[in-house]
Formats: sequence, structure tokens, C-alpha cells
Amino acid sequence: MKRKFLFVLTALVLFIAAMPLSYAVNDEKSETVMTSQDELTFNEIEVKDVPEAVLKAAKKEHPDTEITEAREATVAGEKIYKLVLKNADGEEVIALYNSDGSNYTPNS
Repeated sequence: MKRKFLFVLTALVLFIAAMPLSYAVNDEKSETVMTSQDELTFNEIEVKDVPEAVLKAAKKEHPDTEITEAREATVAGEKIYKLVLKNADGEEVIALYNSDGSNYTPNS
């Protein structure tokens, strides 16, 4: 019985430890997002300040949507852009891009 309990307890601890940690803190002009090892603090920017490569990538990946919000963060000296897009049905999509228009993947 004791072995079974220890096995279950160990499995539970390993499962919890393997899950990526994430949290978010919001205010009106900035947002901090923690995904595994990267902590990103996104600051609100105007859509007109988003690089053209990012805008083109968002339009290609999410046609028939409108950018309703743009935010910018810096990771290891590189700019990351978070776009909130809304489709005709009012559904929101969140997309993360590197400044060259490629998709941003945390911890890559």
C-alpha cells in the first residue's frame, strides 16, 4: 500500500512539474505574460507602428480579420508583436509575431 501511494505521489509531482507555467498580469497600457521560461511584458502600441512584415503575415494567416489591438515586447533584444484580430463574427484571435513576420514561438 505504501509503495502504491509513493508511486502515485511521485507521478503527480512529475506531472505538475512538467506542465508549463503561465500567468498574465494586465493593466491598460501593458501586459506581462509568462510562458515557461520567457517573461514578456507587452506594451500597447498603435497599429500604424507595427512593422509591414508583421501586418502582411497577419493578413495572410488571418484573412478577413481586422487588427483591433497591437502590443510590443522585447525578448533578447528582439521585438515581439502581439496582435488581437477580430473576424466578422466578432471572434477574437491572438497572434504573436517576430519583427520579420515569422510566428513567434516561446523558448525557441
